[in-house]
Amino acid sequence: MWSFEGRMAMRCLVVFLLGLAASLGDLSPCVAQGVPPLSLWQVNSIPNGGPVMGKKLWRLGDLDQDGVDDLAVFLSSQWAPDEIQILSGATGAVIHSYQALSLNPTLQLSFESIVPNCFDQDGDGVEDFMVGFKESDIATGVVTLEWRIMSGATGVVVRVPPTLIAPFTGVADYDGDGLPDILAGDTSQVVSSVGIYSSVTGQLLIQTTGTVPFGAFGWDVKVVGDVNGDGWDDYVTTEGNSAYPGSPTFVYMISGVDGSILYSLVGTPTFLYGRYVAKAGDMNGDGIPDFAVQAGYPISVEVHSGVDGSLIHSIGRPGPLFVNGVLCTTFGWTLVGGEDLDGDAVPDLVIGDPLAPNAAGDASAGRIYLLSGAAGTLTEMDQGGFSSTFVGCGPGGGLGESLAMLGDVNGDGLADVAVGAPNQLVNPNQYGFVRAYAGQPWTSDGARAGNVNANGVGGVVDVLRVDAGMTGQPSAGQG
Repeated sequence: MWSFEGRMAMRCLVVFLLGLAASLGDLSPCVAQGVPPLSLWQVNSIPNGGPVMGKKLWRLGDLDQDGVDDLAVFLSSQWAPDEIQILSGATGAVIHSYQALSLNPTLQLSFESIVPNCFDQDGDGVEDFMVGFKESDIATGVVTLEWRIMSGATGVVVRVPPTLIAPFTGVADYDGDGLPDILAGDTSQVVSSVGIYSSVTGQLLIQTTGTVPFGAFGWDVKVVGDVNGDGWDDYVTTEGNSAYPGSPTFVYMISGVDGSILYSLVGTPTFLYGRYVAKAGDMNGDGIPDFAVQAGYPISVEVHSGVDGSLIHSIGRPGPLFVNGVLCTTFGWTLVGGEDLDGDAVPDLVIGDPLAPNAAGDASAGRIYLLSGAAGTLTEMDQGGFSSTFVGCGPGGGLGESLAMLGDVNGDGLADVAVGAPNQLVNPNQYGFVRAYAGQPWTSDGARAGNVNANGVGGVVDVLRVDAGMTGQPSAGQG
């Protein structure tokens, strides 16, 4: 057992534990009947009050050098310290484990986030990552946010970077020091901002500031790829006044070169348009990566062209929006994509709906769906089991609460995906798991879906019935 940093004795201690651990029912008529899901592995939480597994997932690089990318998993419980486990993408075995423990009784320690894509910071040829944690003074209420860059190979601290407000991911080397820098947001101001910071000095290198007071600019930020051909990856973020659900909301494509806004999408006055975004890969075949947006209420998911923001696909939430009088609004709360899961050589999108009841009516069972990048059609991949006695949409934590692409885990040429379900009942007194699903041709009859909503390709005869949901195209222009 290693201390997180010996020099922090009597202030806080994070313990590193190294070890090994090793039915589709009554579907909505708007969703294709899928083939049975193929599970590659499943890791369950510790029973009898242990921390619940699967609330958050992050894809990391190949830390154990087995040719498969690995996975960070967040575990939490009100009865046990927070924990982060680094799992093998190939088997689910634990590579590194970090537990939030404080030696000082006046301080409470909790994990904040994982920052992936930190590249090789210590020169050992293995990608590293960053761990963030909160240190809360019980007496004063003062909260301190701290970060550590961790060795992907050994799990030990490489160095302590400067404090960043809300880092999202590592990016390219902007300041020429030979080390990748950090894409981070600052929501501490009335008008929030997103910027590129030096991973060594913390210097702000590039900044983009929002326009709406308390608009949560940078609520979600994802690197999309190079959308304008300048050789630098660009990123997408969101802005909207959450205090006034009827006010317009925005999605911005931001230049990775200088932070300028390349174009914006303006949502109609709706509830949290663009609250969640994701990279989608090149779905329309123009050679430029595209992106996905959760389109607020009425609940739908849209895919937009990376070139100019024009609409490629739009798909509505399958099934009723209200369950026993409770509004189910979580379709698209989790989105991952950019890789081909169904074997048609076009990247797809996995969509989580963690509050959705299953066919048996169990609240917060959760469902996950595959949006075909080629056809724009929706197929249910799986649905969760019992997680709550709540009637209606439930308190959350069902299948699809967290998602992470894994790349090709089993070597069949198709991308695979990890799915978290923190509130799923595994055994009596045991809730939560992470499961890896194999990519496969998801339509049960083997036929390719047609041009169902006029946004797909090929224009062939429709074979799947799909509710296109919101079909209005947001405007795209200079921000």
